Amino acid sequence: MFPSFFNKPEYYLQPLTILRKYLGRHSNSFADLSSIELVTPNGDYMQRALQRTGVYDLALTEVIWQLAQPGGLQVDVGANVGYVSRLMQLKGGSNGRTESFEPNPEVLPMLEKNRVATPHNANWIIYPMAVGEAPGELWLKQPQAYAANHGTAHITAVEAPDAVAVEVTTLDIMFANEKISLLKIDVEGFEWNVLQGAKLLIASGSIENIVYEDFNPWPGQIPVYLQSMGYHVYAIRKGWRNVQFFEPEKAPAVSGWEEPNYLATKMNKAELKGKFRVGYSCLKEIPKAGKRV
Repeated sequence: MFPSFFNKPEYYLQPLTILRKYLGRHSNSFADLSSIELVTPNGDYMQRALQRTGVYDLALTEVIWQLAQPGGLQVDVGANVGYVSRLMQLKGGSNGRTESFEPNPEVLPMLEKNRVATPHNANWIIYPMAVGEAPGELWLKQPQAYAANHGTAHITAVEAPDAVAVEVTTLDIMFANEKISLLKIDVEGFEWNVLQGAKLLIASGSIENIVYEDFNPWPGQIPVYLQSMGYHVYAIRKGWRNVQFFEPEKAPAVSGWEEPNYLATKMNKAELKGKFRVGYSCLKEIPKAGKRV
């Protein structure tokens, strides 16, 4: 009998892939859905997910894949080793642009290796810096959970013996007068600061879709602000057949291993439903995109 953790759509919707992994034929494979290896820290949470299913956070993967635009500009703030950035670049294609921001010096070499291994990598640019509300210098701190999850490193304004000084820029500075198809922000509690440094872009309607992480209880300052700027805000949840979008105040609680991700978009609920009418298209389309030269 298979273990109970197989009771997830990641396993149910790609049975042959999972059977091969379960039988051990690819037990040392850390490729993502594109079948391209994704370099990660040994023992990291993402490495374990790739080893089991080839996908990290199925709902987030589908949202990024559906909203990234071929030929568009996608921006990844808090790129870590580049799992999301690779999705953006695969979807953006030869005419698309991906720009990643990652200040952690320990993961930057892995991020660069993953960029080089990705098709059309010349269009994927990495900035070794943080993003905030003003340019300058802040500190990157590693919490206790860092060894098991390098994505938990976070920005702080307080200098500490175990913190690293990092350069900070803003989205308004980096992308003045540009249109961003998709902005993803995962910066462990610094999301509000990132958005405060993008006020001009947001006010001018230059960011079409924003996917962000928010651990604060509803209603928080981020959704209230984005709604005031004309965005519809939805909580992202993983369903069996496809991603589910909820009004944040009505969303079920996330499971202990899932992240509280949200989508801010100019699309209404009907338009969003139409966009995501095909169930988990990422499981079929990403493998094909990874084979294109």
